[in-house]
Amino acid sequence: MRDERNVVADNSPTVAPNLRSFAKSTACVPPRDRIASPAMPNQIVVAGAVIAESMVLVAQRLRPPELAGRWELPGGKVADGETEPEALARELAEELGIEVAVGQRLGADIALNATTTLRAYQVRLIRGEPHPHDHAALRWVAAADLHDIDWAPADRGCLAALNRALESR
Repeated sequence: MRDERNVVADNSPTVAPNLRSFAKSTACVPPRDRIASPAMPNQIVVAGAVIAESMVLVAQRLRPPELAGRWELPGGKVADGETEPEALARELAEELGIEVAVGQRLGADIALNATTTLRAYQVRLIRGEPHPHDHAALRWVAAADLHDIDWAPADRGCLAALNRALESR
């Protein structure tokens, strides 16, 4: 079956009237929720690879339902007026109860959708014992075990860089 949403109609009598009116109302009008614009800037989400020795701390998601039970590098959204490292340090303090030093970027940007980008960073634990305040569980994972984890889809994009970072220790 043909997807008629992509039909561009003209005013010729060969186009069915219902398609002509549908096309006029939708043709060349991209969905507003998928295009970054000045009114809707790109949202940055930061994730932290808390690395101790040759292990990384991963967190098991509670929500949303389609990601519950999957593992991620913990983090969250950058708020207005925050730098990415400030946001990541705040998020890890809130989610895990730890104080960290945010280091260098880990891998490339990962597009979560047309308006949201994930950026991962290497992080060093300075103070505190991680506790899952906003996750089902936490665990330390070695480089050899990274591919055995049921990762949230976005975090899979960090695995090659994360593996290199762990193996270099």
